[in-house]
Amino acid sequence: MKISSDRAFIFQTVAEYRNEYRNEISEWFATLNRLEGAEWLIVFDSLKAREQKNRGALMERIKSDFSKFTNRIVEIYDPSNIVPLQSSMQLHLLNSLEFYVTNIESSLSSRNNQYSDSNFDFITFCRDQMSLSRLYQSLGMFEQVLALFDELDATLSLIALHHSSEGPTPKWLASSKCLTSVSLGCPLFVAMLKCDSPWDNITIIELRCIILAHQILVQQTQSATFVVAYLMCVEKMTLRDAYKEVQNIRNIICPNVGFFKQMIELEEKLYNQTTVKIITPVNGVEVPDVVWNELYDEMMDDINKNGS
Repeated sequence: MKISSDRAFIFQTVAEYRNEYRNEISEWFATLNRLEGAEWLIVFDSLKAREQKNRGALMERIKSDFSKFTNRIVEIYDPSNIVPLQSSMQLHLLNSLEFYVTNIESSLSSRNNQYSDSNFDFITFCRDQMSLSRLYQSLGMFEQVLALFDELDATLSLIALHHSSEGPTPKWLASSKCLTSVSLGCPLFVAMLKCDSPWDNITIIELRCIILAHQILVQQTQSATFVVAYLMCVEKMTLRDAYKEVQNIRNIICPNVGFFKQMIELEEKLYNQTTVKIITPVNGVEVPDVVWNELYDEMMDDINKNGS
């Protein structure tokens, strides 16, 4: 997505605008016209205008110079004008986002149709499609996220089916040192650890596990505990922060002590330290300290409320 940087011009009269800034503004506008799909606004801030006459004359001059684009000119002469400005900016941002997404989707679709070509690079394609999925995820569009990973899953299956019976091994796979691997631990967690690392020697099984892990994550029935592990491996969160992040989104999250012990071990492998400890505060019962602290705070709140 190409975004033109914002520009600020300060002038008090039509003469100042015409003689000192008009050429520079024209160059800025010419640059915008060369950018395909560029979205822009002219915001005329006259809140501190000294003379009402100058404000009106300047506004008319700007509208005259941009007569074909008066819908992109917004004047701020009163705090109440902020609302129309926000609405206009939102509209243009959405237009820009739609243009960007449409182009990316079109490019990915065109590349996906070339899966049978021996020069097709599935790894690069996979990374690019995952990048788009992160954009959708940030917008809360989880159905689109799942659709993208389902498509990756289907494409990988088509590639395996096609090249198992005809043609040479695709270059992206032939360059890998091995086609399969055996790793200790859950294959989904192990695969996710590779998300941000180079994929030069990634295997088909690891690719399948990465795709599957993301498919599981975006399902409505996803496991909260699995999401905690994902945030640690991929988003580089500590166990404590990942637990609180998921808890903020899901009101009910009850991972057991066994899960926490596994996650503590994972955190130690990732960061050589752990932010959560298993404690025995009551009758030798093991409880993660992050959970016990919450329970203790809730009990104290109840006591204070009842006491008052």
